[in-house]
Amino acid sequence: MMCICWTVMEESPEKCYKVKLKERNGIHMFLDKMIKNQVQEETKQLNHWLAEHEKEVPFPEGVTEVKNISYLADGQSCHQMDVYYPKNKKGPLPVIINVHGGGLLMGSKELNRLFCGQMSKMGFLVFCVDYPLVPDVEIYQLFSDISAAIDKVDGLLASYGGSREHVYLVGDSAGAYLITYLTAMQKCPQMAQAAGVTPFQLPVRALGLISGMFYTRKRDKIGLFLTSWIYGKGWKKHPFRPYMNPEHPDIVKNLPPCFLITSKEDNLRAYTLQFYRALKKNNVPCKLADCPKDKKLTHAFCALFPELKMSQKVNRLMADYLRQF
Repeated sequence: MMCICWTVMEESPEKCYKVKLKERNGIHMFLDKMIKNQVQEETKQLNHWLAEHEKEVPFPEGVTEVKNISYLADGQSCHQMDVYYPKNKKGPLPVIINVHGGGLLMGSKELNRLFCGQMSKMGFLVFCVDYPLVPDVEIYQLFSDISAAIDKVDGLLASYGGSREHVYLVGDSAGAYLITYLTAMQKCPQMAQAAGVTPFQLPVRALGLISGMFYTRKRDKIGLFLTSWIYGKGWKKHPFRPYMNPEHPDIVKNLPPCFLITSKEDNLRAYTLQFYRALKKNNVPCKLADCPKDKKLTHAFCALFPELKMSQKVNRLMADYLRQF
């Protein structure tokens, strides 16, 4: 590359710039293609795992499941949600709105089906929300769509026996990132305006944050390779750029009490620990469950493998914590 640029430089600085720009664009196209191929392969593996896992682990008894309620009238499956409630329910029930993970690039509400069933068995009315994926849309569309889903939940609470006074958001990995930002936007109109989002109206009493993918601008494989996918190619000049740091005061200071879960085997454990410290520094009520080293306790284990004993333990702790508020 240097030899080519040197040769052109002798002829014209403009030609040198054009060659360098073409080479850089070529590198970006190659990286985009590589990432897309990897995501497609991992999505296939994820779907295979999900099918096998549901064969092995029974759905919790005593829980009613209502599938595929549309929250936007466009007929797209990514704009649907599922509802879970105890069969012998006695309302009004505390409410969990769950947002799944998948790095913003893959995943669906079906990933958290068993988790939502387990939380419902603990006495919650649970709504599990699906959403479109990056890079088909940018993050701002995800914020808007999930806000619309929560507004839809608000309108459904009475018919399902949910309590509007006891609503909690729970998310794992990318889902934890999404609910953190969306909740902060309720009290920060400047951030909502920068994202082009109309915040949902439903009051949220507390958050459950499982293996959160809070940081998207670190110099790691997320920040180095996915920034333009998540925030768009013009992200450096976008008004939302200051808020890409989740420790921005307008974010952390506008959050309700948080229960955070990670483990020694969680590949994003450092994210959870850093964000927990930021919450403590800003006097946000919070509690951390940092589970011991165990090869089964991988990233987002208590959402993806709720049948594990440690998953049941920390999910119960999270449920007890949420109920306080």
